Amino acid sequence: MIKQVMTPERANRIQRSVQFMLIMAELIKMEHMADMDVNFKNPQANMFAGRIAKDAQAIQTHLLSNPRVQLKVTDPEFVEDYAGELYRVFHYFIGLPLSQVKEVMDNLQSLSVIEE
Repeated sequence: MIKQVMTPERANRIQRSVQFMLIMAELIKMEHMADMDVNFKNPQANMFAGRIAKDAQAIQTHLLSNPRVQLKVTDPEFVEDYAGELYRVFHYFIGLPLSQVKEVMDNLQSLSVIEE
């Protein structure tokens, strides 16, 4: 594996990625609470379904406690509220055909200025 130089830009991208994972872990926990109270015919599927919320919580715990990541959450309710709004967005988009998802995203991107 080639060791990469940690530039300020790369550090910023990594920080954003870690924040993304924190929010996605919260989304997984929300989805699990919403509808995963079922028993699958496959015992292995039941095992994985039961572990998913615990694993998502473990991801959050480790991201927040890892000193190398240096992720600080000043308002824990913000993560839950933000994830809740994204949960609504995901459920809306999941019902759309791919062509409509692309159209909506193209329109949103053309209306906004995205800083990267």
